[in-house]
Amino acid sequence: MRKTILAFAALAAGLSAGPCAIAADDGRQLMVVLDVSGSMWGQIDGVTKIEIARQAFGDLSAGWARDGVAAGLVAYGHRRKGDCSDIEVMSKPSRTSADAMPGVVNRLTPKGKTPLSDAVRKAADVLKFTENAATVVLLSDGRETCNADPCAVGAELERLGVDFTAHVIGFDITDPDDKAQLQCLAENTGGRYLDASDAASLNEAFADVAASEPEEPNPTEIKIVLAPAEGVSRPSEITFSATNLATGETRDLGTLTGADQILQAMPVTLSDEEWRITAEGIGRGSIEITPVAGERYEIPYDVGRTRFALLTEGPFVAGELAEIRIDVRDPMPPNQTWRLVWAKEVGEVVKRSFLSAEPVGVYADEWGIPDEPGRYRLRITGENLDDIYMDAPVEIVSEKAALPTVRIALDTPARHGEAITLWLDGSAEEPMPEARYRIVPRGGADREEIDSAELDGEFTSILATMSPGPYDVILVADPYGDRIEMARLPIEVEPQELAIVAAEPLVTSDPDGLRLNGAVRAGDRLIFLDESGQEAAQMTLETAEGFGVPAALEPGAYRLKLDRDGAITLDVGTIDLIPPSASHIGEDDAPPAKGENRSDYRCDTPVPCRYFDAETGLAWTLPPDWQAETPYRYTTAGGAKAEHPTLVMTKRADGPKAFGVTLNMRQRAADLGPCTEVPVGTLCHDETDDPGDLADFAMIRAGLEGGVIGNEPMTQAQIDALLARTAGEVQ
Repeated sequence: MRKTILAFAALAAGLSAGPCAIAADDGRQLMVVLDVSGSMWGQIDGVTKIEIARQAFGDLSAGWARDGVAAGLVAYGHRRKGDCSDIEVMSKPSRTSADAMPGVVNRLTPKGKTPLSDAVRKAADVLKFTENAATVVLLSDGRETCNADPCAVGAELERLGVDFTAHVIGFDITDPDDKAQLQCLAENTGGRYLDASDAASLNEAFADVAASEPEEPNPTEIKIVLAPAEGVSRPSEITFSATNLATGETRDLGTLTGADQILQAMPVTLSDEEWRITAEGIGRGSIEITPVAGERYEIPYDVGRTRFALLTEGPFVAGELAEIRIDVRDPMPPNQTWRLVWAKEVGEVVKRSFLSAEPVGVYADEWGIPDEPGRYRLRITGENLDDIYMDAPVEIVSEKAALPTVRIALDTPARHGEAITLWLDGSAEEPMPEARYRIVPRGGADREEIDSAELDGEFTSILATMSPGPYDVILVADPYGDRIEMARLPIEVEPQELAIVAAEPLVTSDPDGLRLNGAVRAGDRLIFLDESGQEAAQMTLETAEGFGVPAALEPGAYRLKLDRDGAITLDVGTIDLIPPSASHIGEDDAPPAKGENRSDYRCDTPVPCRYFDAETGLAWTLPPDWQAETPYRYTTAGGAKAEHPTLVMTKRADGPKAFGVTLNMRQRAADLGPCTEVPVGTLCHDETDDPGDLADFAMIRAGLEGGVIGNEPMTQAQIDALLARTAGEVQ
């Protein structure tokens, strides 16, 4: 506690030494902004912070009275709890106010919030900061709590004020974010942040808080000259600049061009402050100085080592011309000598050529290849051949090996979102250097690739991420730096057919309620999106057959997407998930509970059977040897009932060739069989080409439509089977 009081005593000394001098010499006035928020009841060494502040203000007042300082006071948080407008001007700046300030502070009681930004703005307004030089000193023990930004407020006051400065004293600040906020307010106005928890440093810092403006720096004439590093050729152009290390100001000092000017001394004038002088061309160098009049300063300069990478790896054919592509990664000084050198593995140089200075990027040119086959090192050097910048192994052969003749074919259909498997026919055993499959637009060149995959033996797979449409698959080899097209196959990428097939109804407890009507790939993830489009759950698929929804998924409607390798996302349908209890809503209009006998209607007679369900109002006909569940109106998890009833009918359910017909079955996959519209909804049947099954379907449809057989033509076999099954009023 003693340490903290000493800190405020230092504050008293600083403000009496600094602001008083300003008030007496240039008429500058001072406003103190005091934090009287509820947190000031906090204690340090058993003494409340507000009591420590009251003692400090007693010392402040004594100093101000002695030195004639005109000071005023703004307080906040001292009248009402939770009120961000609780800011009050306790006194305007005057010598009388400064003398009376301790008594005012003694009457303040901490209560409310911390609107420190608005309080500083209020103090600035009292000082008429847009017309006069103004200084505000803020004492706060915490961060802004009233949705204002102290950083922005500080920047605004600095921009609008004639000469506005805010110094900030952080009182017992331990949170780094709180401290950073207060520091920002001070820095944005050219003020200082001081921490009251460190009495010694605070005593030193406040000795010059709000002191008078420093004297203008003196202009100083000096000379600067470039000093290239040893072995570095002089650049063709150099630009000098200077940065003031105190203010951040940067000045352009000028540019020297030409070999006769580069090393000449350049006269410049700078203030006698700390500066960083920089020389920039192809290379760079800098030096930090405090200018002394008449001195000459040498600016060190180095270009660094230029980096290269060989892009054409070969092999090259002996005695021929070949294009060699090189990646120039750094600037090449134009005044330096560059060579392209062929050296044998044992070190003997067999061929060398001059290389011009090239810009950064890929450089390509034709070069003569040495006449003797073998293993070489291709190098880029300076004038001295031992000064090596690039050293790459290459092979020179007597002639190019012949590439095999091949063709490619599709092993599987090309379908969006699924793997395209390509079959290589002709030479899976023969080497094909750097061979890749590339998918391009129909008729496109290999560099227009949309996707590609490295040749992987006889069979290679590429995930079809491209949109449905016409494409070409080309096989490209790159054995000698030449991209050679070896085979091309036109393909048609078809739309994806993957879809989720859901049980009806789908309940949260069903462990086998979902399946995917296609193959699962390793890493496939099924994503469940709610009605707002947000991800509700996801699961990794291990099998396409028989899996449940994630346990955490709530009942409701969901759109399902399949994420495949993170490369493509497929829309695979929607589901309506209901809780187990919802599958039994009502008594007669719900399907039988799972596990009960679901064959509620059986036609065991040799003639068709006619049924009517009073609850749903549905009338239908069952052919002989058919059975049906009780019709019901589907109820969603939200309680809405379907417009038309649902009915499930099956034939020979226990036989080797079951056949089924459904009316208004929700979430039915399209690959199960065709559907047709009827007056009471949608009637579907399993895929079949059996005339008897099709005749039964025609009879069921006729019964639902009130005696109309339909508008599709029937084969003679279907007509015979239908007539054989009908009798009496049904016919």
